[in-house]
Amino acid sequence: MEYKNKFYVGMVSTVPPRKCGIATFNWNLYGSIKNDGRIDDLGFYSIIREKLDYAPKVKKMIERDINQDRKDSWNKALEDILEKSEYRRSHGVNSGYFFQHEFGIFGKYHNSDDNIVQILKTLKENNIPTITITHTLEKGMSDFKNKVMEGILENTDKVVCLTPSARTIFNELYTVSRGKLIHIPHGVPRVEITESQDELKKKFGFFDKRINSPRYLVSNVGFLSKGKGIEYALEGFSQFLKNDPKGNPVYCIAGGTHEEIKKKEGEKYRKKCIKLAKDLGLRVINSNGNKKKKDFSDYNVVFYDKYLDDIEYLKFMKMSNIGLVTNQAKDQISSGQIAYWVGMERPVIATECPFAKDMEDEGVGLLIKFNNSEDVSDRLTFHNHLDIEKDWELKFLAAGKGATTTWPIVGKTYVNLMESLIRYYEDKK
Repeated sequence: MEYKNKFYVGMVSTVPPRKCGIATFNWNLYGSIKNDGRIDDLGFYSIIREKLDYAPKVKKMIERDINQDRKDSWNKALEDILEKSEYRRSHGVNSGYFFQHEFGIFGKYHNSDDNIVQILKTLKENNIPTITITHTLEKGMSDFKNKVMEGILENTDKVVCLTPSARTIFNELYTVSRGKLIHIPHGVPRVEITESQDELKKKFGFFDKRINSPRYLVSNVGFLSKGKGIEYALEGFSQFLKNDPKGNPVYCIAGGTHEEIKKKEGEKYRKKCIKLAKDLGLRVINSNGNKKKKDFSDYNVVFYDKYLDDIEYLKFMKMSNIGLVTNQAKDQISSGQIAYWVGMERPVIATECPFAKDMEDEGVGLLIKFNNSEDVSDRLTFHNHLDIEKDWELKFLAAGKGATTTWPIVGKTYVNLMESLIRYYEDKK
């Protein structure tokens, strides 16, 4: 179908190869909308801290790099956005911009500098529509962060909440104009992994060759940092092993340390967790994942220390019996990891942040309290002893939720929203 009145979409965010969840989200959003016939062209305003070696398919999308620590870089990016938007407008193509907002990427210091408000305000003054996707919202934020959030709410056209609870929190904390907030669920991948669960366990070393049997695999998948609550997971897993579990359980913490954390303190947190596991009497290994032949039969805790590409990430989820997400952010309104567990049709145990609570309200997932290893042990024991029918019921509920939130569906919603804003600005003239 040939569309009239096509429009340009700009995306202001971190992008690959920068290793962060926001970059992954933005790349998946791009992938879900790039072939929409209503879009004339797409471009990235890539937020960086150091020069990146872009893959060719990413490099061709870069409009401009923005050094997040330099105010002049933000100012030049704004000038670039205005100039290019005006040029397109003079040639009959309107522009709209997506902003992925997380405090750590829009300024040098989390509590003293944030560049998004001035950009949004200027674009609003120039009748250029913007949609801001919020990844961080906390109760008890600093006065500075509250001012930033108030500025976003005032100056962007729509604020996307990735979970229904986020709208409630926004309305509790701020005066929000009617219709400003919109819920669009976190997208999940639609990827077919042809290998079976047991085949993947054999490939990655979670198959006990001594008795020729797959192991009961509990996994945390994603970047490692001290806010992940791995200490409570290890303590809970240790208690769980004393409850006569089935399937020779193994707990895998899969993923490299977050690059920003690694630059500041190296592998301090990983080493702390490995020491704790040993102190708990657990047989633990820290593997870089590069051995051609892997066999973790002798271990009950595996730190799989490797930056996972998208397919590896999803393969870990598919081969796992259950996910374990012990993040300690009590007001977390976005969780790619939880969303992806659901997308891969796997049950997940998660701390009771708003995002996880909303999932649990729909029958997906098992909640645990914060800082509570006993809850970890209890939920693992519960799931480990479920009969096959009950286990499949949990997977069925996850599959139903995941089917409605795949990236192609979510991406179309974003394009629909941007198209409506562009049409509004046109009619407003």
